Amino acid sequence: MKWGGDDDVNFEMPDEEIDPLENKFHEAVAIRMVEPEQSLEMFKEFLEGVKAGEGKSSAEYVLKALTYSVEICFKLNQVSESQFLYKELLNSLNEVTPNERKDAIETVLDQINLSVNPGGEQLYIDTIEALAEDEVLQFTVSMKLCRLHAETLSWGKVNGLLDTMHESCRINGEDDPSKAGPLLQIYAIKIEEAFYKNDRDALDVIFNRTQKLQAAVNDHRSLPIVKEFYGKYYAEARNWQDSCANFFDALKYFQNIDSDRAKACVRYLVLVTMLSSENTDPFGSREAKIFEESRDVVPVAKLYEYFCDNDINKYNENIRKNPGIFEKDIFIKGLMEPLKNKLLRKTTVSLLVPYNRVHLKWLSKKLYLNEEATEQLLVAMILDESIHARINQVESTLEIRKPKSKAILNSLKSWSESLQNRQSDLLMNINRIVSQNSMRMGGFGGESYPAASLIPGFI
Repeated sequence: MKWGGDDDVNFEMPDEEIDPLENKFHEAVAIRMVEPEQSLEMFKEFLEGVKAGEGKSSAEYVLKALTYSVEICFKLNQVSESQFLYKELLNSLNEVTPNERKDAIETVLDQINLSVNPGGEQLYIDTIEALAEDEVLQFTVSMKLCRLHAETLSWGKVNGLLDTMHESCRINGEDDPSKAGPLLQIYAIKIEEAFYKNDRDALDVIFNRTQKLQAAVNDHRSLPIVKEFYGKYYAEARNWQDSCANFFDALKYFQNIDSDRAKACVRYLVLVTMLSSENTDPFGSREAKIFEESRDVVPVAKLYEYFCDNDINKYNENIRKNPGIFEKDIFIKGLMEPLKNKLLRKTTVSLLVPYNRVHLKWLSKKLYLNEEATEQLLVAMILDESIHARINQVESTLEIRKPKSKAILNSLKSWSESLQNRQSDLLMNINRIVSQNSMRMGGFGGESYPAASLIPGFI
């Protein structure tokens, strides 16, 4: 080794210390992003050299070469080649550390989009089979595949996986409390299916089972799953206050361990708050505020703003522009109808305040509905007394009856009672005076008259 000046450090390694095969590996890594085809060929040459006993490359380099090769095959859409190389990768897992094994598998599986590449499912199945000796990582991979199938609504495949996973967490057919964490993750998938199928009975069963498991959960990664589920369960029962409370608890747990799930809980919290009778700001807490400007939360924050302003046009447009937020999530999709109904109702009440009569055509334009849908909305609001009005079918108008103020009615009632009491006192005094006069007049043969005859209106 020879050192140069301060600005020129020069390293010279003895020729016998340079491993040409390992050097090929590094060259392949350096060009894999710009020249993937050439990089793939170099990785293959490296792997063939290792099999032939050339060089002194470590198992770590072999695993990385296989991982990068599979990744490149995905990008080049070389499905069969990616499956062959991935099996080679799985066969090499026992020669590396658990962390290296986990990183390699996650790197590959994160490349798979089942909706675009259905053949990628086989890689998951091969991985699950290869991890028979690593139950924790096997469960993690199985759960990841379950979630992918759930996203494509392939419930048959989901249930097949969940049944196998659930059975491993039971003793004599009952849930094993010592495996509460994995069980809660299993139930989290089942709740998504129950919401999608609107299976209220299944929701009740899962709620009761998780109530028993909750006390046994000490894993901070599992607790937010419970809270998120309860938030959804209470929302399904239209118990918006308890739903808000549980989503907020889930958010507090998730924010430090899973930012994506935390953002989901913020979205749920905002939407459920809009349905709640309590007029609270969902971004009033520090926990929710830090996510307000997040790209995945902004559409919901905007929806809340338009909802508060009764801006139906921007509200509808925002939903159309963000189908990934408002249509893809099954739970959120289920909230859209009650949210729209509440927005229409409160906007209607606000629009009618200054008027005694409005044309249905005018109101339809304001609500961005056709006249038939507008009339149906008004009939429902009249029946549940949200508004005091009647529909004039002949003139196609809505005639509003302004509710009388209770304060005025109470004042009128009090005034009327005072008048009646005053009239009674007056009649008593008149009768007494008339009676005295009659007695005096009677001594001179005069007639007596009833007191009422002296009061105007009684003659």
